[in-house]
Amino acid sequence: MWKTIIFAMWLSLPALALNNVKKYTNLVTNGNLTLWGQHIDDNDAEAVAEVVEKCTSLKDLVLCDNQIRSRGAAFLARAIMHHPSLDSLYLSDNRLGPEGAQTLASAFITNASITVLCASFNRIGPEGARALADAVAQNQTLATLMLTGNAIGNAGAQSIGSALETNRTLTTLHLGDNKISHQGMAALCNSLKTNSSLRHLTLDLNLMDSSGAMIMADALKTNSALQNLSLNFNLIGSKGITAIAEALAFNQTLTTLFVMENGITCDGALSVAAALMTNSSLTTLALSNNKIGKRGAQALARSLSHNKTLKHFYFAGTQMGEQSAPYFIEALLENFALEAIKFAQNGFVSDRVRFIMRIETRNKTRAYYDRFILEILCCVGSTLPLELIAKIVDDYYIRVFLISPSGASTIDSRQLTEKNSSE
Repeated sequence: MWKTIIFAMWLSLPALALNNVKKYTNLVTNGNLTLWGQHIDDNDAEAVAEVVEKCTSLKDLVLCDNQIRSRGAAFLARAIMHHPSLDSLYLSDNRLGPEGAQTLASAFITNASITVLCASFNRIGPEGARALADAVAQNQTLATLMLTGNAIGNAGAQSIGSALETNRTLTTLHLGDNKISHQGMAALCNSLKTNSSLRHLTLDLNLMDSSGAMIMADALKTNSALQNLSLNFNLIGSKGITAIAEALAFNQTLTTLFVMENGITCDGALSVAAALMTNSSLTTLALSNNKIGKRGAQALARSLSHNKTLKHFYFAGTQMGEQSAPYFIEALLENFALEAIKFAQNGFVSDRVRFIMRIETRNKTRAYYDRFILEILCCVGSTLPLELIAKIVDDYYIRVFLISPSGASTIDSRQLTEKNSSE
């Protein structure tokens, strides 16, 4: 009896595979096939691969959050090896492992169409990273490589660093959450001294310490390509950020720097403040969740009076205290470049109300435009920003939006000042 059942199941497999091919073919829309979180396993991946091979106009293939292992990767590798139009392949949150990564890498040696590969959270390890790095060294079309959360370690980072020394097409590289420490960071940073194509580098949630940051700073002094650098959730400390801040005196291409939650204290903030006095390339700076304190915050505020290029400044959770807020208000009244500041979680007590102050200029010599949006927690009964605002009420049209549980309402700044004085 059981033999009959197994034989019947065996006969039905081709029909099931054919049905899957038809189903996936029908899901192709405008050159896109998205099968996110559809429990795709290796058998399903074979059907998907057949669709990819037949659909020569396919541009984007999304297979994130599935159950594809090395065997499924082999089917996909065969399908993309010579595909004429596929531009992006998203495979994050599968189970490729080292073997699956190696199989995919072989396809990228010959593929000449894919510009984006996302293989994050696939447990590829250093072996898988090495295989992909070898492919990157030979590939001439891949522009974006995302390998977040793959435990590639120092060995994997060293392989990718070597590839960057010769590759001239990769512009975006994500290597966050990969347990990369000093040796791996050194290899990546050294490659930046000669690489002229990489524009965006993410190294969040690794093990970069102050010595790694110093090597990065040394690379930034000569690199003229990198524009966005993200080092959030590392261990660079004040010594590390000081080295990077000093490098900004030489670097004129970096526009975005994220160093949130890195153990940076007042000394590090003072170095950043000094750099902002002269740097003319940074447009976004994120220092949130560092123990910068009042003195460091006030130094940064003063630097904003001089800096004319920074547009976005993230400063949440830095222990600045509400005494530092007036320094920022005063600086921003002189700074016309800043568009947004985030001050949340900075020691303002819970019974304070939240204000969003939108300040717009009406200077007749220039066009009317939004000046900046400032989010700050302050007390209605304090003189925190209101005295400063009252001084410039003739030059600026100021609207204060009081955000309360009952909703938002507009309050004239003069009325609010009178209310503040009466209290």
